[in-house]
Amino acid sequence: MASIPSFYSAAVTAVDNAQSGRHPFTVAAARFDEVARSAPVGGWDRETPCPPWVARDIVRHLVEWIPDVIGRSGHTITVSADVDVDPLSAWRDLASELQRLLDDPAIAHRTFDAGPPGELSIANAIRMLVVGDVLIHTWDLAEAFGRSVQLDDALVAEQLAGLAQFSDALVASGHFAAAVAVPDGASPHVRMLALTGRDAHRSSADGCRSDATIEERIAGGFG
Repeated sequence: MASIPSFYSAAVTAVDNAQSGRHPFTVAAARFDEVARSAPVGGWDRETPCPPWVARDIVRHLVEWIPDVIGRSGHTITVSADVDVDPLSAWRDLASELQRLLDDPAIAHRTFDAGPPGELSIANAIRMLVVGDVLIHTWDLAEAFGRSVQLDDALVAEQLAGLAQFSDALVASGHFAAAVAVPDGASPHVRMLALTGRDAHRSSADGCRSDATIEERIAGGFG
């Protein structure tokens, strides 16, 4: 398994177990759900900015790796819906299961071995390992559906801070394509996407990776 950039271990100290207000996953999931509900006729079969993925493959990706990683806490995450038949329901199964864990403080604060990042509470593991993927793929899904989306400013700022420090390492590891150049004064939204190889000024990005994400590499570390 490739080494994990120190951003993940550094982030452990930056995240409190006691979350105030809504957990970042709740915020990210609400926006993803809003985009998913807007799927046009045939939209789930449209290409995404991450070829060769089509829109339903984004959901497939999430429902495949997240239950494996978070499930290592001892809590089974069940996705009953078939992504090929009903991707929206498959996503909602996943989101509901994760929210169920977060809504019970006794569960959310329980720690487990999260692999390279070390011992994490379930709430922190979801924040560190899940939120960024859901956030970025929300934009991918919106692009596939031919619509715009405004990502949450606070979540974008958090992801941008980490990516700005470690984008070179992530590119070198093969998780992302090279960062896209952006004009001076570009918004945090555009700059965050650019650091993942996505060009928010175009209808499709050339270099977005759709193979192994950093989260999948972490999942592989459990095997």
